[in-house]
Amino acid sequence: MANIYNFREIQLNKIRCEPMKRINKEFMIIPISYFKKPFIIQTPLLLLPYGLCEDYKKTYIKMKFPRLQNDKQYAFSAFLKKLEDYILKHKFPKIWKKLKKNIQNKTFKSSMNPSKSIFTCQLLETSTIYNDKNHPIDKTTVGKQSSIKSICILSGLWLHKNSLGF
Repeated sequence: MANIYNFREIQLNKIRCEPMKRINKEFMIIPISYFKKPFIIQTPLLLLPYGLCEDYKKTYIKMKFPRLQNDKQYAFSAFLKKLEDYILKHKFPKIWKKLKKNIQNKTFKSSMNPSKSIFTCQLLETSTIYNDKNHPIDKTTVGKQSSIKSICILSGLWLHKNSLGF
């Protein structure tokens, strides 16, 4: 059974990279787990300035952190920054070393925009979105400027040519 973890209690050193899975010649997925289980967290209430975004036949949500954040929003933003820093420092070099390729200009693609005010994640068909009262809402009712909470399955890292992303 999958657990939804409280992001405030995550021990970053318990995140594990599973064996790489080649999707095609240039693209690989590196599944990640937390205590040998899927890495699932719930976001605090965040704004969707663009509504649901469609790209490459997938649905994404771009969740914006408000300028004036409450404690949960601030803690979630700090958690995401620490998570990306941890991946960049501890996982990034090991992954490239495992590939045994001499790749120049290796880059890390953040799931947050450069100002760290928007977090992007994929919304799966099975994902549930909640309103500010913690009631599930229909995805078709989510528009621009909606405020939602979401369950995020942080399923893995992706590797494309010289870029590693989360």
